Amino acid sequence: MMPDTSYDELRADLLRLCGEKATKEFFASFAGLQIRIPIKVRSTSPLAQAIGLEAAIAFAAEYGGCIIFVPTGAQSRAQKLRELLLTGMSCREAALQCGMTDRGARGARQQLEEKGLL
Repeated sequence: MMPDTSYDELRADLLRLCGEKATKEFFASFAGLQIRIPIKVRSTSPLAQAIGLEAAIAFAAEYGGCIIFVPTGAQSRAQKLRELLLTGMSCREAALQCGMTDRGARGARQQLEEKGLL
């Protein structure tokens, strides 16, 4: 078992090891689930079925034997919202770009202000 990995960390590793297409397929197939990454990947494994055998082998070379929780990406959406707010974008526009409510964006702005970042 491995320590919790953030969405951004796992996504970066997948991109580096497997490429964009396999990364998208991985999150589409496993987001929100706890999965075991096989040490030896077979073409019939759920991982290989989802992202392709070659990508699965590359991923397993680094993560094989680990049990990981695949984050949904909600944390990444919140990070994107914070980044947009820090650039000076309005709460309404930032919320629309991130698929969030205006109220949520105002709360995020308030947290940034309380931390002295805005």
